[in-house]
Amino acid sequence: MFSEAFASLGNMLLHVPSLDRPWIVDADVWRSFPDGGYECVRVECARMASRLADREAASIDVVAEAAMEYTRLFVGPPRPEVCPWETMYRGEMTQIGFGSATQEMRALLRESGLELRNENNQYEDHMGIELLYLSILCGRAADRLSETDAVAANAAIELAVGFCMTHPAQWIDKLAEAAQVAAPDGYFASLLNVCVVFLKEFQKFAHEAPNS
Repeated sequence: MFSEAFASLGNMLLHVPSLDRPWIVDADVWRSFPDGGYECVRVECARMASRLADREAASIDVVAEAAMEYTRLFVGPPRPEVCPWETMYRGEMTQIGFGSATQEMRALLRESGLELRNENNQYEDHMGIELLYLSILCGRAADRLSETDAVAANAAIELAVGFCMTHPAQWIDKLAEAAQVAAPDGYFASLLNVCVVFLKEFQKFAHEAPNS
């Protein structure tokens, strides 16, 4: 469940909503989003679905609206109003978006045998990429659990939660707050709130499994 959810959220943050990717702003996607039975996640997803349904009922082009918001927040010009890269939240005083977090993520991807198909030319410490990487780690942990290999499962879960705590969970609150300031009650501020609650629930889950 976590692997599927983080993959979806990561892709939503990486791509501009478009007619080729209407699912990014599809109310039905949020109605069926894998909430894992967590009430706080279910509430956030229901809020997303309701928001989109209401705007569609008002004859608003939600794809175009979200695309304009995404561009203003995360792309620019002249520059993003909200930086989606971890480097910018580490206090390294860099203005170019390439710092130690970028290098750490590049190394993690390489060590995991993963190749970044970077069609958007994003730095590796983009929140969307970090969530996609976490999705892969969660998928590997789920595979170990299904094989009933407790030692391997523990190691895989520790790797996933360790990455979560030192990377996306370390700065998701700051990113969500920045989006809320830049676009109060905007679509992507709400989307980032879903990321916040999912990351918190994952950490709780990881501390309980598979030893229980």
